[in-house]
Amino acid sequence: MRGTGIITLIYLVVGVLVAASKDYFGDVSGVFDLVNILLAIVLWPLVLLGVDFDLGGKDGGGKKDALLLLGPSAHFLRERLRERVS
Repeated sequence: MRGTGIITLIYLVVGVLVAASKDYFGDVSGVFDLVNILLAIVLWPLVLLGVDFDLGGKDGGGKKDALLLLGPSAHFLRERLRERVS
């Protein structure tokens, strides 16, 4: 059981390093940015494949949109978050 915790910790540390290297911590200005950071940390292998998590809808880069890969559930989540923030 103890080995699982160490592996999880290593996985999350790598996720933080990958998210930091892709500049997810640069401009945190709201809930959407925090959700983007959490997704980038937990799903860091997708970040390495070029997915740009941008649930706020202000994607300016040429990377693949995470919503296309995550499907309708991500679109639903984005709309619910927008309703709560507004």
